[in-house]
Amino acid sequence: MHNPRPHSDNKSFAFPFQCIALKIVGAWPLENCDSPNFIGILYYAWSYTIIILITLTCLAQSSFVFYAWGDILTVTECGCTVLMGIHNLLRLIHLNRRRGALKDLTTEFVNNIWISQESNEFVAQKCEKDTVLLKVISAMLFVLICMYVILPLFELIHVTDSGSKPFPYKMIFPYDAYSTFPYVVTYFLTSLAGFGVVTTLFAEDSLFGFFVAYTCGQFAILHEKINGIVDRVDTKSTKTDLHMTLCAREMTRKLRLKLIIDHHNTITKFCEHMEEFFSPILLVNFTISSFLICLVGFQIAAVKMTLGNLAKLLIYIVSALSQLFILCWKGDRLIECGSLTSWKFYSCEWERLHDWQYPQSLNNNKHRHRKTTLNCPSGTSFIRDIAFSVQRSQKPLCITAYKFSILSLKSFTAILSTSLSYFTLLQSLVEKNE
Repeated sequence: MHNPRPHSDNKSFAFPFQCIALKIVGAWPLENCDSPNFIGILYYAWSYTIIILITLTCLAQSSFVFYAWGDILTVTECGCTVLMGIHNLLRLIHLNRRRGALKDLTTEFVNNIWISQESNEFVAQKCEKDTVLLKVISAMLFVLICMYVILPLFELIHVTDSGSKPFPYKMIFPYDAYSTFPYVVTYFLTSLAGFGVVTTLFAEDSLFGFFVAYTCGQFAILHEKINGIVDRVDTKSTKTDLHMTLCAREMTRKLRLKLIIDHHNTITKFCEHMEEFFSPILLVNFTISSFLICLVGFQIAAVKMTLGNLAKLLIYIVSALSQLFILCWKGDRLIECGSLTSWKFYSCEWERLHDWQYPQSLNNNKHRHRKTTLNCPSGTSFIRDIAFSVQRSQKPLCITAYKFSILSLKSFTAILSTSLSYFTLLQSLVEKNE
């Protein structure tokens, strides 16, 4: 499998452990995506088997939804798992079709974005802390699917009628799925599909959050470099020595600015590639999350249920809200870091460089032993480059949901507002039927 390593400090580098789920379901890119060997072909076959399994499970759940279409409470209950299945089915299809793009993106991240402890310990530790919350949400989602799979087994103990055996989700099958052997096989396969759905969800989101966290870390390093563009010179004896020192500093400053611009272009290019890869999935996520949050909230508020089912739905809605909030928060952080760059360029004191004059200590013999500090003078080209950098960094740097919406906290509040509207509509429909 594809496993890019950084050139330095590669022992401490690792993708988020959640990415193991992408490897298990066959969504991780191989080292040679275009012409895989026999093992690679089997790996691709396994990935399509998971996709087919999730598709069949979603069809079985959808059949039950259409069968109970007149009952709003039942439809909303089953609609949650159907929408979650469709959401992550589309994610898996996208990952399988864009293996090459994911391979290029991970390689670019390792080579240009990842920050080792050796290069900048403070920023690297901060980036690692930013991924802790994603691990917590991943654990919550894993507990959720375990509850969906395990709780029906406890109900099975009290079932006397073979025709009412519980499954992880409510489904209708075109065959007798309640006989002993078909029931065991069907239960196992639908549970496997559920694990594939949930693990894909938190694995891809964790990878996205991992990328954004270290991209923001690169912006922090970039801002430190910008703050150090303009240095100061200690004047000593003669104008000639001072002039030579200033010319050397001028050349150093221009080289420093060129490296900063190259660094900024590298970060910008990675953000563009990240936007290109993740934006289709974010659109699906935004669209389906509005319905999911509405349906789960409606179930908790309007339906009487057992304590186990209530616990499942509470974990469900907390996980869904947290997952969506983390994505929007990460997008907001990226916008904030990108916008701060233009201010850093503007506030680096470049506007005072061309106002330099020789200090009085060089024109007055009385004070020739005085040590004076002054800003290095700057040429027109340097000022023009700074002004261009200010203008270039003002361009919004953001991740979008396929250009329909920007990933930010404003988008999060908009989704919650939409979910509340749907919730109000469902509640009015139920009250009308009663």
